[in-house]
Amino acid sequence: MLTKTKLDTKDVAELLQIPIVKVQRWVHQGKIPCRFEKNHYYFKRKEIVEWAKSHNIPISPGVIKEKVKIVPDEMSLKRGIETGGTFFNLEGDDIYSVLKNAVAALNVPQHIDRDVVFEELICREEIASTGIGKGVAIPHPRHSLDLKLNVPFISVFFLRNKIDFNSIDGKPVFVLFLMFSPSTQMHLNLLSRLSFLLRDKDFLDRLELCSEQDDLLGLIAEKEQSLRADN
Repeated sequence: MLTKTKLDTKDVAELLQIPIVKVQRWVHQGKIPCRFEKNHYYFKRKEIVEWAKSHNIPISPGVIKEKVKIVPDEMSLKRGIETGGTFFNLEGDDIYSVLKNAVAALNVPQHIDRDVVFEELICREEIASTGIGKGVAIPHPRHSLDLKLNVPFISVFFLRNKIDFNSIDGKPVFVLFLMFSPSTQMHLNLLSRLSFLLRDKDFLDRLELCSEQDDLLGLIAEKEQSLRADN
């Protein structure tokens, strides 16, 4: 399995440490990237690993050993959120309206076409939900967008009302993290760091209690400092 790049359903179940029937259900619901060939579904290992990380799904430690990469302070989650801003009581009754209102509220540079950003976010949700579970969603474009940014741009939206985001655990979403980065590698590094923090129950509990930006920035700074200490 370590060298296998083309996986079957059983391989994916082992990789994600879940029952085979759950993989089959995701395939039929269109929630997991897969291919169809000669009357059988198969999966690309790299696609599954990236998909699992983006959905905060643990990967079998016997298959891949994940390590959170340390990034410079100017590329930290805290710095990205300071740039992108934190928004509270975002209106919306469903995924479409919430994302539309979020994009409208973004403090993005004037050259960025909000309509293009919104369309890419919606197209991505049509492929599979970016609701990673535990009340959190990380919407991101279907394709890499050249937004000509110099620094990471992370906007955090706390919703006025929790909504059904078709998340993998069925829990309604209370917060969105919209993340845009100058490069794919930087984006993956920050996404890995955020995904790691979202596995921390203390972080999640305190995240839901945030009522102003300073609360969130203080929490992020504390947890990122712990990551640096652990490494």
